[in-house]
Parts: sequence; C-alpha cells; structure tokens
Amino acid sequence: MNIHRVYEPFLRYFRRRRWAMFSARFNVTEQTRIIDIGGVSAQWMRMEPRPNVTLVNITPESNCPLPQVIADGRLLPFADNEFDIAFSNSVIEHVGDTKSQKAFANEVMRVAQHFWVQTPNRWFPASRTSLRRLSIGSRRRFGTGLCATRFGAFSLNRRQNIAA
Repeated sequence: MNIHRVYEPFLRYFRRRRWAMFSARFNVTEQTRIIDIGGVSAQWMRMEPRPNVTLVNITPESNCPLPQVIADGRLLPFADNEFDIAFSNSVIEHVGDTKSQKAFANEVMRVAQHFWVQTPNRWFPASRTSLRRLSIGSRRRFGTGLCATRFGAFSLNRRQNIAA
C-alpha cells in the first residue's frame, strides 16, 4: 500500500485553501516580492497570479525555474525589508534549538514587511510530519506551534524582536 495515495487528496484540499487565504490576506500580484525560506519552486509555479519569488535553501534545487540563493535561514544575505513577504512552511521547527529558532524568526521579520510562517499541526492527521511520527514512533517531541506558543511573535502584521 502506498501511504502517499491515502493522504495526498487531503493535502491538495488543504493546500488550495491555504493558498487562497495567503493570496487574499496579502493581496498577492505578479509584482509582489516574496522570499521563500526552505521552500520549493513547484508550489509557486502553480500559483496564479505568480509572484516574484526568491527561494532560499541550504542546498540548491535542481532545474529550478526561480531565482535561488544558498543560505542559512538564521543569517539571510538580504537587506532589511528587501521583500514584501517572507514565507516559510514547516521549516522553523527543524533549524535547531530555541536560540536557532529565535535567530530564524528574527531574520524572517527583518527581511520582509510581512511574513507567513507556518508549522505543522500535530493534530492534523494527513500531514507528512504526522505520518512520519507514526512511522518512526514518538522518539522525540516535535515543536509544533512553537512560534505562536513559545515566542508569541507570529501574527501576520506584528513586528517584534524576539529576545535571543
């Protein structure tokens, strides 16, 4: 049995809803400058209208149709407010300890006027993280929702420097 066939319809449904909410919230146009920290080009290539996206990853995406920069999300090589939106989907919980997560959060807020940082919801049964947890067992506790509960800094428009 291919487990991906089981959860993929759920993911497509919720992704469409998330993208609609994202586009409406930020009024995304082709001129919108977005930095996607830890993302892939495929999701942006399906979006209409297609914004001006720069990908940032620690390893390059092969055959990437978008501009990409190889960098660490905790120390981004961009000017303050260089982008309209900083976007990061399920990355902050993987950057390391609390100090590293705070550095990542501060960089996200520094490089863009607005930001969308998302973490997996441990109670959503069709996420890759939830399925991975089921397959490897609960060896460690995932930091789901860490931004909102521990730092209190991730609302869409609020700017707050998170103490290191």
